Amino acid sequence: MLIKEFLEKVCNEIKYKPIQSDISEELENHIEEIKEEQLQKGLEICKAEEIAVKQMGEPVEIGKRLNKIHRPRLDWKLLIIVLVLLAFGILVSFIRTQNILVNEFNNNYVVRNVLFLIIGLVLSIVIYFYDYTKLAKYSNYIYLFATIVCLFALFGGSASISGKMFLKVGLIFMPLEKIVLPFYIVAFAGFINNYDKNKIINISDIKINIDLVKILVSSFLSMGLMILIPSLISAIILALIYLILATVKIVSNKDSAKRNLTILYGIILLIVFYMIFLNPYRIERLNVSFNPEIDPEGGGWIVMQQRKILNSANFIGRADDLGLALNVFDEGCNYALLSIIAHYGIIPAIILIIVVIAFSSKIVYNSKTVKQLYGKYLLIGLGCLFIIESIVNILMNLTIGIQINSSLPFVSYGGTGQIMNMICIAMILSVYRRKNICKRA
Repeated sequence: MLIKEFLEKVCNEIKYKPIQSDISEELENHIEEIKEEQLQKGLEICKAEEIAVKQMGEPVEIGKRLNKIHRPRLDWKLLIIVLVLLAFGILVSFIRTQNILVNEFNNNYVVRNVLFLIIGLVLSIVIYFYDYTKLAKYSNYIYLFATIVCLFALFGGSASISGKMFLKVGLIFMPLEKIVLPFYIVAFAGFINNYDKNKIINISDIKINIDLVKILVSSFLSMGLMILIPSLISAIILALIYLILATVKIVSNKDSAKRNLTILYGIILLIVFYMIFLNPYRIERLNVSFNPEIDPEGGGWIVMQQRKILNSANFIGRADDLGLALNVFDEGCNYALLSIIAHYGIIPAIILIIVVIAFSSKIVYNSKTVKQLYGKYLLIGLGCLFIIESIVNILMNLTIGIQINSSLPFVSYGGTGQIMNMICIAMILSVYRRKNICKRA
């Protein structure tokens, strides 16, 4: 049996076609090594090739084994967890719809939420089956797109609603940070993946790595744009994700990991010191978040209302003192968890928190099982976006975190934001789908 015939029989058993060429190339290299050994023993080319192929084993059996290893897999556990979170999101929409209908406004948020979910589902299916590895080479364009969207919004293409900036396209209003954050994360994952430590230029006898400069400039520019929106929390989340991805990249290079990590975290500590300790109003805001009694009619008012609900909440059913829940917390974006506590009790809220923890744990576990480096960076980056947003929002709802403009992924009511969440989770599922496929980026 010739090499070509052997490889064809193996590949015929492998159902996932994009990986066939890689497997074929790997097997052919192995066969050529055996063939070379036989040629050195003095055998003729045809005989050496025949022996090399024979030593590989039965091609059909090999193909079946490789098919089991390399077939795409759907992460059913993560998908079920997301569906549970979406169910809680519909519940929050139901609460909001009930209260608005009571106030004689004809607006069914359950129907709107389901509509956005359908749109998100259609887009998610496309993303899920798309080969994410192709995105790495378009990282510059992805970053440029996000930056142009930000600049367009900042220079007139936006509208401010309740202090939050929305991208205005015709009659459609989209939360700006929900649109651009995933794009910046995907672009940064590509920059980290494509980083070449040997791409050096000399300027006045100073060696400068072009890729490193690009990563630093693009990082600070994107965070700066988030601050200008203004959305400080988005800038902080983006910085944390950049830091995590950079850490993963540095740790993978064991030779200079300690030195590079020391430099990286030293710079981060200086920036944090400047942002917090050299800006008294930020310290004051932190103080009010944890001690609302010092400003009960101002910055501490919201926290005081939250505590009224939490202190009078029942295990099941409505809280004894709803306070201003109908007017403040039932809007379904920042205070979805508190709204559930107020209307349905502590136990449903605990179940929701457990589901969020399960979601976060599954993301962390999946990041350890992915073999393809670019896929690992994507999964970690987008996964951290969900995890950090969830932690910040839950702590805020329980009054043990800072009061900021944040939502609970999949649960907080939102149109475009919900669609972007579903697209991001589809990409995470797409990475997992190919987790056992060592296809080159």
